[in-house]
Amino acid sequence: MSRKRPPDFSLEAAVADPGFTPRVTDVPGLLDLVVAGPERAELAERALLRIGLAAAIQADARAASEPVASRPRWVRLVGRIASVEPSGEVVALLAAHLTDDDPRARRLA
Repeated sequence: MSRKRPPDFSLEAAVADPGFTPRVTDVPGLLDLVVAGPERAELAERALLRIGLAAAIQADARAASEPVASRPRWVRLVGRIASVEPSGEVVALLAAHLTDDDPRARRLA
């Protein structure tokens, strides 16, 4: 069982801590950090890689729901997750983008 987080917990600060263990409930906030700016994007992506499938599913959902211009970012993240967790489900999410309308997303898939 995980410990309760303190009231002043900041996900943005937590990703900078090498000992931070993300929770599945952190995925939406971590995805927001990916787009917030380059200073925390890489750290947030590393945390999402530790989560695996749940992060890939939510990143793929963002690829489908956000503007086409942002789709490559999410496809790239799903690909990074697939490289560390090559489960059938994650690979299927990535493979679905092989026929994407966006050429950059297709190439990243």
